[in-house]
Amino acid sequence: MKSLISALILTIFIEGIVMLIMTRSWKWLFFNNLVNALTNPVLNLTLMWAVFFGAGRPLRITILLAGEVLVFVTEAFIYRLLTEEEAGKCRKRSLVTNLASFCAGILFYLIIN
Repeated sequence: MKSLISALILTIFIEGIVMLIMTRSWKWLFFNNLVNALTNPVLNLTLMWAVFFGAGRPLRITILLAGEVLVFVTEAFIYRLLTEEEAGKCRKRSLVTNLASFCAGILFYLIIN
């Protein structure tokens, strides 16, 4: 449970900074935090499930990458539903924020392991 909360906090922090830089909008920061509160735990619980059931490293990496793509698409879709922004801007914001947190997560993983 502690690792789930840590992952969510790290994601919200990194993506929040990136979203504020891109949009300069507290509204978009709120939307970012909201969608991450929905998508981040689902992806991390899926990865924990894979580890628990003994999935090998290649399968876990596949789950992670496929999950990140699903998160990007889901978040872009939710942004589009919540705002009146065009779909392209929603996809761009989702892609850039998710790439930033994904890279930060990989870096964090490499540092602690």
